Amino acid sequence: MNLALKLGVGLLLAPCCWAQQGPKPDNPRPKGDLEFKLEAGALAGAWTADTISTQELWGRCRGCFEAGGLFNGTRQTARIEGAWAVVDAGSLLLAYEWRRHIRNRWLKPFWRAPLLVRVGCHGAAAWSNSQLGRK
Repeated sequence: MNLALKLGVGLLLAPCCWAQQGPKPDNPRPKGDLEFKLEAGALAGAWTADTISTQELWGRCRGCFEAGGLFNGTRQTARIEGAWAVVDAGSLLLAYEWRRHIRNRWLKPFWRAPLLVRVGCHGAAAWSNSQLGRK
């Protein structure tokens, strides 16, 4: 297995490992900490799937290029996914700060929105990449 595939599998399995660990009796975790880690893990897994599928697409289809909104027309995977990693880090920070500081009971559950949007975007991109360039 190549390194990218090992990293992708590791990132996809990381939330399962987090879910197996229970809170320690002497140091209980605040409610929602596990939820945040699972959703952050899902974002990391979706980003990894998008990156791997983009790189595989460039190998299958010589005429294909980026059309995801950033750096349209290029084939530089590191540049494309690096920029999306910065966007994802911003979404992660927004969700984390929202969860910690918003106290309104109607607005508080929406801390998940930035993460779910990014997971959906990366998931759709990975699916699209897997379908393009096939005969």
